[in-house]
Amino acid sequence: MPALDYNQIIAALDKSVIDKLKHLEVLAEVSSTNTWLSQYGDCGYVCLAEQQTAGRGRGNNIWVSPSASNIYLSLTWCLDGTQSQWLGLEIGIALAQVLSEIGITGHGIKWPNDLYWQGQKIGGILIERNYQSHRFIIGIGINVNMSKIEDTAINQPWISLRQILGAPIDRNKLAALIISHLIKCLSILPTRTFNELQKNWSQWDLLIGKSVIIHQHKLNKIKGVAKGIDPQGRLIVTLADGSQKNFSSADISVRW
Repeated sequence: MPALDYNQIIAALDKSVIDKLKHLEVLAEVSSTNTWLSQYGDCGYVCLAEQQTAGRGRGNNIWVSPSASNIYLSLTWCLDGTQSQWLGLEIGIALAQVLSEIGITGHGIKWPNDLYWQGQKIGGILIERNYQSHRFIIGIGINVNMSKIEDTAINQPWISLRQILGAPIDRNKLAALIISHLIKCLSILPTRTFNELQKNWSQWDLLIGKSVIIHQHKLNKIKGVAKGIDPQGRLIVTLADGSQKNFSSADISVRW
């Protein structure tokens, strides 16, 4: 597969995106693209890597990161205001739109921001925040051309874009498309209303109306039915007794 290439990625970006992209780093190997940005990045920086030696997902989970197969991308953005609480949802929506543009259908988002196709995971997002500087590091992993031979450490059903589409994916074009959608999404986020978010989210929400199990603090399990999101971006769940409870992504994991 062709390697990630700085020049090809930049050439595929619109000028309006390049103007807001302060720096693009393309690395052969890194412990984690999020970690690299936490050490060297500033707002508007993007880091891509061919391989991560210590990739991670939400909840301290390991993100399996074989070489030259997938997209491992992180972006740093400075954001203030109430809309920052919607960041993970908005990034998930932006990535779902990217997948539609390359011909994927039947996919959606498992709250808060995991991408799935027919019950199999395509990708995920890890967002880390520096509260003093209002700086967010948005880490993205997408299974692009990975084969089943490379899945020995993955403990859940997954699928790659290549498997869905039946052909290898140009990762340079895909990286440019992701960067474009992310920067456009982040640029308009400060003016986004909840009604707009809710409308967009409903197009991709895989949990709505589904029975879910909320794992809280590793001990407590709560069963209910998912009913969408509230203005804080929390998951609304109707419990067995008819009452309603809203959950923050920082506190729980969801099984469906």
